[in-house]
Amino acid sequence: MKYNTQLTPKFVVVKMMLNPQSLYLSTLLVLIWSLPALASQICDDATQLVIQAYDWGKLCDKEKEKQLLKQALQGCPHHAQAHNNLACLLEDEGKYAQAITHYRQALQNKPNYSIAWYGLGETYYKQGQFPLSLEAHLHACQTDKDSKQRVEELLKNNRYGATKAGQILNKESLLLLYDPARRQSINRLIAACNFKLARVKPAATFRNFQFNTGKATLQPNAIKLSPKPYM
Repeated sequence: MKYNTQLTPKFVVVKMMLNPQSLYLSTLLVLIWSLPALASQICDDATQLVIQAYDWGKLCDKEKEKQLLKQALQGCPHHAQAHNNLACLLEDEGKYAQAITHYRQALQNKPNYSIAWYGLGETYYKQGQFPLSLEAHLHACQTDKDSKQRVEELLKNNRYGATKAGQILNKESLLLLYDPARRQSINRLIAACNFKLARVKPAATFRNFQFNTGKATLQPNAIKLSPKPYM
């Protein structure tokens, strides 16, 4: 759209108002310019909801707290604190998969959020996924003493690679142990956390194998095999 430089500013404005295309473009520009401020206001409102949720939590009304946190996330989906606090509630309820999702969303928007790293590490710990728990706590151990304490526990006697009876390591935990790149990244975090001599090794100890002994019987016609001599 060309402007006549001879026109006064007032006349130019009037001409733009009379042109439907100009009116559309002007309105669009105003909306684009106002979006950041609008988004900021919505997230400020979400922060107030998070504060209200915390107050309801102190009154032991967990359902109201959860409702307000979800409302905050509807308006501001990237609110890290809202994700973290909701994850804490879900973790307490034993809904670990949902808790992990919200902890990870909090960290996606705030990568150095040590509180969320701690919560993620503890959730994995409760699931028995010790390699993943170690990895999460290592991201926070330089600033969070509880995470550092958990790291020390998991590194002692290679505790991170062991499983409890009745539990198994999932695919992600095994990849962390056996993928060289992931293992190298973990070892760098361990060094940064001042555990100089510790290293994650590609090994896992499974304590959940059970054998039902004393129940097998040989049939009368079973072939007797002699053990092979050691060479």
